[in-house]
Amino acid sequence: MNLAPFVPGVDGPFDAAAAAHLLRHAAFGSRPEERDEAVRVGLQATLERLFARDEGKAAAQLAALAPSVAQGDDLPRLQALWLGRMVESACPLVEKLALFWHNHFATSFTKIQQCDWMWRQYELFRALGGGPFRELLQAAARDPALLVWLDGNSNVKSHPNENFARELFELFSLGVGHYSERDVQEAARAFTGWHVRDGRFWKNERAHDAGAKQLFGAPVEDGGEVVDAAVRHPACAPFLAGKLLSAFVCDAPSAAAIAEVAAALREEELSIERTLRRLFGSRLFFAAEQRRARIAGPIEWCVGLLRRTRARCNLKAVAQAAAAMGQSLFAPPNVKGWEGGRTWISSRTLLARNRFAAALCHGEGELAIAVDWAKQVGALAEGAGLPLVAKLEALLTDDALEPATRARIVAFADDGAAAGSGVVRVQRVAHQLLGAPEAQLA
Repeated sequence: MNLAPFVPGVDGPFDAAAAAHLLRHAAFGSRPEERDEAVRVGLQATLERLFARDEGKAAAQLAALAPSVAQGDDLPRLQALWLGRMVESACPLVEKLALFWHNHFATSFTKIQQCDWMWRQYELFRALGGGPFRELLQAAARDPALLVWLDGNSNVKSHPNENFARELFELFSLGVGHYSERDVQEAARAFTGWHVRDGRFWKNERAHDAGAKQLFGAPVEDGGEVVDAAVRHPACAPFLAGKLLSAFVCDAPSAAAIAEVAAALREEELSIERTLRRLFGSRLFFAAEQRRARIAGPIEWCVGLLRRTRARCNLKAVAQAAAAMGQSLFAPPNVKGWEGGRTWISSRTLLARNRFAAALCHGEGELAIAVDWAKQVGALAEGAGLPLVAKLEALLTDDALEPATRARIVAFADDGAAAGSGVVRVQRVAHQLLGAPEAQLA
């Protein structure tokens, strides 16, 4: 397993299943015709399209609403705005990467109480999220929302506050065990005076400790030098590699995979986009053990289904539904963000997923989801169960069902009393399918 390029025809086919795998992990999933197009143009052309940044007219029109929405401090509207942009975007990887950084630099409206600050932070992730990590971390260290979230205004030379410095090392760049308490104390002194005034970063020289400081055995003066020292630290690349693999490949990456991606990060000077290009085009990524190796997070799951079905919906209500599944946009649970993986699945969150699936399939309740199911399946609405299930399986899960699961759902579709007829039958079968364990995987 390594980051050597995946060569279609030599290392395996770049077929519909491989294209579906790529589009689930680098985007929010795909429709069958999108997978067919990816196969037609090939892996390299598909990768180029994934890394494009033209989000399209519909997403751009939503983004244009941000200034007025953000000024109102109405969190549900802001959540709906970002959710809608994810659904409409022609460059979903940009949004998925912004969601990754939102979790990495987990900052919550519950403390900030400023929608415009939260939106500016998100736009920062969109703008710099694919570039060199140093540039992103330097900008994040000056971001008003993050500074207030981690008590930056309380950090003054007479009483250094260690919150920001500690999380910079533990959660943003190095991970536990790669710094000392003395390093935290010295870094906190370097960040004294990094404050927020009138919604903007302000270096308060009067509050800054200009005395000599030592970090990782070398002198530093201010917070910018601390950030550079953290980025240069040997632990930074493996830390980022583990995060990227967990978010874009599998829930539990191996030590070998982390070492491979860490080496690529160093070679690419911690450029996230260049590293992801290598990762998404690698043997490691397309290996059999990476297929269906992630549990889809609530936002990823909901957005993917809305995109696949071309649904119309109440975006505020969808954002609330995702929150009930455990992921509330702009409101991560704590400074560590969402843990992901198995924590996405519990009796409570599965019930919330089922409620969303019911709304998607039947158009029920406040979500006001409208899907043209007759258009999705055509004449199959009245036909035998197996073709109908195959059609819905390809649309909703990229042919993910295990044989036993498929057989159970086909039997349900063929049971006239249970499944009904016409569009009602399609809706009921789709609901059964989305309740399957395989439908929760990415």
